[in-house]
Amino acid sequence: MAKRLLLILALLILSACSSPTRSPEVMSEPRGNAVDFSMSLDSAREEVERALLAAGIAPSAIARIHRNFKSKHSWQESALRIIELNVFGFLYDGNYFGHDTPEARKRISSYIRSHARSFEAAKNKYGIEAESIAALLWVETKLGRQTGSIPLPWVYYALSLASHPRFCAEMMTILPDKLEKSRLSGKPDLATAQRKLLARCRSKSEWAIEELRTVFELEKTHDLKPFQIKASFAGAFGIPQFLPSSYRKYAVSDYRKKPDLFMTSDAILSVGNFLHQNGWKRDVPDSQPVALYAYNRSRDYGAVILRIAEGMKSKTSL
Repeated sequence: MAKRLLLILALLILSACSSPTRSPEVMSEPRGNAVDFSMSLDSAREEVERALLAAGIAPSAIARIHRNFKSKHSWQESALRIIELNVFGFLYDGNYFGHDTPEARKRISSYIRSHARSFEAAKNKYGIEAESIAALLWVETKLGRQTGSIPLPWVYYALSLASHPRFCAEMMTILPDKLEKSRLSGKPDLATAQRKLLARCRSKSEWAIEELRTVFELEKTHDLKPFQIKASFAGAFGIPQFLPSSYRKYAVSDYRKKPDLFMTSDAILSVGNFLHQNGWKRDVPDSQPVALYAYNRSRDYGAVILRIAEGMKSKTSL
C-alpha cells in the first residue's frame, strides 16, 4: 500500500513536468489503485517508440530490437533495471582507487609486454605512453575481461524510456530507499533528490535516443553488428568501453578499414587517439587529468590511472 501511495504521488509530481515523449492521452489516464502498471508500461512503450521514429530511427530497427530481446526477465523488468542503474548514479561515489593493487600492476606489466608493438604504435603516433593507456584499460574492463553482457541496442532502447512518466514514476517509488542507503558525502534531501532524478530521467532518455540513432548509422557506415555486440549497462562496449558516438569520432585501426574495439591493437590505438584529441600532452602534466576527465567525468578516475601509470614508470626506471 505504501508503495502504491508513493507511485500515485510520483505521478502527480511528474504531471507538472514536461517530457519530450509525453502525450495528452497519457496524462488523462486515471491515477488510482485500479491502474494496471504493467499495462501502462506497454502503453508508454508505444508512445516512446513514436519519439524514436521522430528521431529518424527506422521502424524495422525498432522491430529488430524487440525481436532480438532475450532475457529470463520480462522486457519491463529488464528496462526498469537498466534505467535504475543509470539514473541513480548521482547517489554514489565511484571507488576508483580500489583498482590500484599490486596484482593490477603485475597484470598491466604483463599486458604491456604481450602487446608491445601496439603500445609502441600508439606512443609514436599520439605521444601517450603504454602505462597510461594500459592503466585505463585495466580500470575500464580489466584489460578486456569484463566488457559487458547486454545487447548494445537494448541498453539504449531501455534508457530511451526513462523520461516517460510511467517509467520515471517507478524510479520515484524506490528513490527514498536508495537515498537512505546512499553513503554519498553531502547527500541531498528528498526534495532535491527528486528534482535531480527527474532531470536525469529526461537527460538520459534524450541522450539514449541520440546514441541509439548512432548505433544504426554505424551499422550502415562502419559495418557494425549491433546485435552481436554486448555492452555494459551504461551502453559502453569493447575493451576501452567506448560509446557509439565515441566510436564514430575516435576509433581507429592500423590494419582494418573498420576498427574493432574488441581487438587489442585497435583498442590501444583508439584510446591513444581519444586522449590525444582531448588535449593529452606528454610534457604537460596538467593536460593529462583534463584528457582523462573527458573519458570519464570523475576526478578520481583520472587520478587513479595516473597514479598507476606513474608508479609503474618509477619501478621500471629503478
